[in-house]
Amino acid sequence: MLGATVGLTNATATFSQPPIGGFPLYHPSYAIDTNLVNDVGWGIFPQTGTRNAAVFETVEDVGFVDGSVIRVALHQLHLNPRHTLGRFRISVTQSPRNQFADGLPTGGSVNANWTALTPTRATSTNGTTLSILSDSCVLASGLAPAQDVYFLEFETSLTLITGFRIEVIPDNSLPGNGPGRAINGNFLLTEISAEILPRYPTLDIQVSEVQIKWDSSLNRVYQIQYSEPGTLDQWTNAAPVILGTGGILTYSDRTSAASQRQYRVISRKP
Repeated sequence: MLGATVGLTNATATFSQPPIGGFPLYHPSYAIDTNLVNDVGWGIFPQTGTRNAAVFETVEDVGFVDGSVIRVALHQLHLNPRHTLGRFRISVTQSPRNQFADGLPTGGSVNANWTALTPTRATSTNGTTLSILSDSCVLASGLAPAQDVYFLEFETSLTLITGFRIEVIPDNSLPGNGPGRAINGNFLLTEISAEILPRYPTLDIQVSEVQIKWDSSLNRVYQIQYSEPGTLDQWTNAAPVILGTGGILTYSDRTSAASQRQYRVISRKP
């Protein structure tokens, strides 16, 4: 089932890579511009090996009363290879929007009451191994492709969600202690997008009875037969013959196999 896109705005960060060596300012607003072609996004060089965060306000409050499934896609498409995320965590908040996300690329307001989301699923398009840790972080390992897209899925009972946060966190398994997988520990988050859909309960459907009804005639008798799955044209009598009454007849099968059976009614003269 397709979800509704979550609009994100007012991108703000604790630190963003400044213009260095001909490269532009890597403002987190580039990560929500829906442009996957331009070679910009959010990065943090030279503050690699340190924890940083980017936050985004939701355009509207999101979250379903009976629970939500949130799907997040993290595009990392920098032309400089291996600029992918190494260790990170996604959180959401219900705090008022005027308390966080002032739009600054460095030293921005990111303080809110954040709730970390633990992924129920984390996958990569290009073969990166994504491990879900006990602190709700995701850690990348194994193959280190030049570019990648991570897909994450979360479940939450929170409603009135006003913002998302992505924390990038150092880890000694990463080059330069991370938090990215580039040789200098950097990354480039080209785009972050999210969608949300209702979380439906898991249904355990058990058929306790199959009921068959048919119109009968006074001068006919009827035989109910069933066939088990995989036994084509092998029919077994389900009950003794039933005399027609001129009205509606009913047969009920209460066996555990009833939901898997095929049935037919044979009509003949007495």
